[in-house]
Amino acid sequence: MKIESEATFLKSAVIENLLHKKEAHRAEAPVIQDEELQERRSQRFVMMGRLLITLLVLVVWEGFTRIGWLDSYYWSSPVTIAQTAWIQATQNHLLSDMLYTSGSTIIGFVAGTAIGAAIGLSFWWSKQYALISEPFLIILNAMPKLALAPIIVILLG
Repeated sequence: MKIESEATFLKSAVIENLLHKKEAHRAEAPVIQDEELQERRSQRFVMMGRLLITLLVLVVWEGFTRIGWLDSYYWSSPVTIAQTAWIQATQNHLLSDMLYTSGSTIIGFVAGTAIGAAIGLSFWWSKQYALISEPFLIILNAMPKLALAPIIVILLG
């Protein structure tokens, strides 16, 4: 009899434990949904903030170019840029220009990577070559890269 009562007690404890877990799971479900809702609201708020800042920058930029605070020769207005992009897209010039620019960028990246890797390997292969080149590389590294651009354009045409 005592064994049956202990077995009954254990069964009831197990059933109670399962029911408690089920109730706890039910109680957690709204919390999880609430957190997901808060996350979506937060993401929406961030996206709206980004959109508003972008629109504000474009409106201020357009306004400054129209009143003359920004020189439209150097800082074209967003409306002019959009009009030019539309004309280029409808006359099928935009795609060919984009392909040319993208191709040039990829070719330049591949060539620069290959040349840079070859120079780096040459330093690794020859210790004397690396020691001879070191002061010149330090000078080139210290020079602002923007200062090199006009010199390279003049040299290469």
